[in-house]
Amino acid sequence: TSTHLKTAIISVAIGPSGPNDLYLLHLHSFLAQHNVASHQTPSLASTEVATELASPSSLEGDHSGDTDTGELATMVKLLQSEYRPYFLFGAGSNEHGQLLLPSSASGSGVEGEEEGDSEMETEVDELTELLLVTPRAGAGNDKKMNNTAELQLSSSSTSNADHNPQSLHAGGGHSALLTHGGDLYLWGWNDAGQLGRSASSSSSCTSDHSTTKSSGLDPVHPLSNVKVATVDLGHAHTLVIEKGTGRLFGFGENGRGQICGFASAASSGAITNQPPQQQHALQTPLGLSKEHFVDVAAGLFHSAAVTKRGELVTWGCGRFGQCLVPTKVPYTTQDGLVGSNAAAAASSSSTVGRWHPADGSKLVQVACGRRHTVALDEHGRVWTLGDNKYGQLGRRQRSKDVTNTLANAEPQLVDGPLGKMNSGCDAIRSGWSHILALVRSDNDSGGGAMMYGWGRNDKGQLGMVSTERHVPVPQLLKPMSNAIDSSESAISIQSACCGAESSHVLDVGGNLHSTGWNEHGNLAIGLDGGSGRQDCYLSWTVTSGVRVVAPPPSKAERKLFAAGGAHLITMVT
Repeated sequence: TSTHLKTAIISVAIGPSGPNDLYLLHLHSFLAQHNVASHQTPSLASTEVATELASPSSLEGDHSGDTDTGELATMVKLLQSEYRPYFLFGAGSNEHGQLLLPSSASGSGVEGEEEGDSEMETEVDELTELLLVTPRAGAGNDKKMNNTAELQLSSSSTSNADHNPQSLHAGGGHSALLTHGGDLYLWGWNDAGQLGRSASSSSSCTSDHSTTKSSGLDPVHPLSNVKVATVDLGHAHTLVIEKGTGRLFGFGENGRGQICGFASAASSGAITNQPPQQQHALQTPLGLSKEHFVDVAAGLFHSAAVTKRGELVTWGCGRFGQCLVPTKVPYTTQDGLVGSNAAAAASSSSTVGRWHPADGSKLVQVACGRRHTVALDEHGRVWTLGDNKYGQLGRRQRSKDVTNTLANAEPQLVDGPLGKMNSGCDAIRSGWSHILALVRSDNDSGGGAMMYGWGRNDKGQLGMVSTERHVPVPQLLKPMSNAIDSSESAISIQSACCGAESSHVLDVGGNLHSTGWNEHGNLAIGLDGGSGRQDCYLSWTVTSGVRVVAPPPSKAERKLFAAGGAHLITMVT
C-alpha cells in the first residue's frame, strides 16, 4: 500500500537534516516513555527507562498517543533489520500481481486507511511507484540496526554489494529482480509454478512471522537452492543459469516440453500428464545436465540457450520451425528430471536440438519470440529460425513451399548488414513477432547506438510511421520521440527491450520511450487527454508518471527496465 511505500522510504532516506527516521523514532520513544513513566512507581530511575526504550523490542510496546506512530515505527525497524526494500516503478496490467500493487487481501496495518484503498489496481496507465520487500539473510541472528545512519554504513559494505540489483525481467504475467549476488526474486502469476514455488502457495510471502503479518508486509523470498547468473521469463515458464557452474534449470508450464526437453509420443508432442504439484520443481532438460551455458531465452512454448562452446540448443514446441531438428539423446539418471517426468523420459522423444555455424563461429546471445528464435554470433551476425508470417526471420522468403515450416528450422542469416561479418551488433531483443537489434561502433563516444527492427508492425511495434503491417528485412530505425509538449526530437539510444507486442528504449539522458500495443496501459504513456487510453501507438512516445529515482541520498543513475506480456517495470540502481 502507499503506507508501506512511504514507510520504506523513511527507513532508508537521508535528507539535508539527517536520517528521515529520526523524528518518527524519537516521537515514538517519547510517547512510549510517557506511557511507561505513567505506569511506573517514582522509584524507577529515568535512566532505566531510557535504557529499555533504546532496545528494538521496545518498539513493540504500547504508548500514549495515536497508534499509527507505534505501528509505523515498528514497520520502519522491520525494514531496517529484517527486510530489504527495493523501489521499483511500473505500468500496465496487474491482473496477477506482477506490478506488486496491493490486493484487497492485504491491509495497510495502519488505522484510518479506508478499506477501498487496499483493493487491487488491475491496470495502471503511467509509471507508478512499486515496493518490493525481501528478507535479509540471517536477519534473525544478525545485530539489529538502530538507525538509518547505521543502515547506510552497512549498505556500503562489500558484502551488501551483492544485494544491488543486476537486472529486471518480465514474463507473461510474472516479474523478477536479479541481484549481483545471484538472488532471484520472482512475483506475480504462479498458476503453473513459474515462480519456483508451489502454485498453491502465496504469490510471494512464505513467512509466518507474526509481526510481518500484523504490519501488512508481504516479503518475496529468493529462489531456493540456487544462485542465478542469468534468467529469462517466458509466457508461463522460467529458465535460469546457475551462478558459478553454468548449469541450466527450468520450472513452470511444461505443456510442450519447454522445461523437460522431451515430448510424449502418445500425445503427439504435448505433455498432458504433468502433475501440477511438480511444475515448480527445478529441472534440467533431457541430456543437458553436463552442459555449461552462457545465455538462455524463454518463448511461448519453446526454450533456447547458448552453451559455453558457442552452440545453440533449443527444446519444446517446434511446430513452426522455432526449434532445431531434435537430436536423439538417451535418458540417464543424471538428467535432473523429477517425478513422472523421470519415469516417462525413457519412452519419450527428445525435443532437444543442437546447432552451430558451419564456419565454426561461436554464438553469444539468443532470444525467443512466440514462434521464432533469433541468435547472435561473436562476429555480430544475426541468425533466425521459425515462423516468418510477419517477416520476423528478417529475410525474403527463399523457399517456394511457404507452408513447409520445417524448412525454416535451420538457422539462416538475416538480409542486409546484420547478416554480414563485423556488423557491430551487440544486442538482440525479441517480442512475440518483432525483433530489435542494437549496433554500436568501435569509436562510439556516448552518442548512442543504432537500432534495427523487423517483423510485425501493425500495432506500431517498431515505431515506424508506415502503412506496412510487417517489415520483412531489418530496417534502420531512426526513432523520433513525441514529447509531452508535442515536439519531436531524435532519440539517442542507450538500450532497448521488447514486450509481447511493444518496444521500449532508454535514451542516453535516462528517459524511457515506448511504442506499440497499449491495451492495458503497458506503454506507461498515460491517458490521451479526454479521449482516454489509446490501444496502440504507432510512433515513439516518452513515458509519463512519477519520476524514476531512488530515495536520497542515493545518486544512482543506472536505469533497469523490462517489458512482459502486458506490463512494464523499471528502477534505478
